[in-house]
Amino acid sequence: MSGTEIERRFRAAWEQARSAWAAADPARRAAQAGWGFSPDGVTVPFFRRPHLVTHPEGDVSAAGAPAHVAVSILLLHYLLRADGAPPAGE
Repeated sequence: MSGTEIERRFRAAWEQARSAWAAADPARRAAQAGWGFSPDGVTVPFFRRPHLVTHPEGDVSAAGAPAHVAVSILLLHYLLRADGAPPAGE
């Protein structure tokens, strides 16, 4: 399956997550997730790599390169649904 086909299959979920993120309060969502919000966006560590999530765009990147659409969806949903609960362990 080509990369384009994979991205096409994720498009609806990705667009929905980006739309919800654009409407969200990024500082509050970042705080609920345990991360800080800066003018650049929210930096979320994922597999020991920092990923930047911009607001309101919802673009996700790691080391300046766009993240895979599945990672983008995952991190956006993580930020949108964080409830402030402390981590349960490793």
